[in-house]
Amino acid sequence: MAQFCDYFSTANAEVAALAIAFGPRDCGFDSVEAKNIEPDVVLAKLVALVRGVPWSPDTAPTRWLWPPPQTEPLYKVYHALPEDSPLRNGPWLVELSVAVRDELASLDTACLPKLAAQWAAIEEMSRRWNEDSLTELLHELVELATTARDGDDRLYCWGTI
Repeated sequence: MAQFCDYFSTANAEVAALAIAFGPRDCGFDSVEAKNIEPDVVLAKLVALVRGVPWSPDTAPTRWLWPPPQTEPLYKVYHALPEDSPLRNGPWLVELSVAVRDELASLDTACLPKLAAQWAAIEEMSRRWNEDSLTELLHELVELATTARDGDDRLYCWGTI
């Protein structure tokens, strides 16, 4: 099942929430399309590669903004939700940490092809992205993160299934 993930930057969570219904591109935010690059595992594994550490669930923590935590279905009832339930298929919105933003912004573009090759080798990437596409995506993410850092903005991920 494909996850459509758009990374974008803006001043704060309240402004980012404008993207919930229509997505960041339709709201005019600078954004990067990153199909199947969800933040809690796939992007976090990139962060682990950058840091040179093994991935863990705490590598790149995010703050869940939508749906609000009190409305998230319990795992046991998730599969009982109707197929078109917004709680099942999105949209969802998370805020990335400042540390992740700054690490992405600090990447030397000369290292991106090697980093893309390493990232392409993780289990979650099998047959989804090739190294050239990941290198291009990394350039876009670095540019987005650099602009966000320089403007003291935050990074967010909006997604749907």
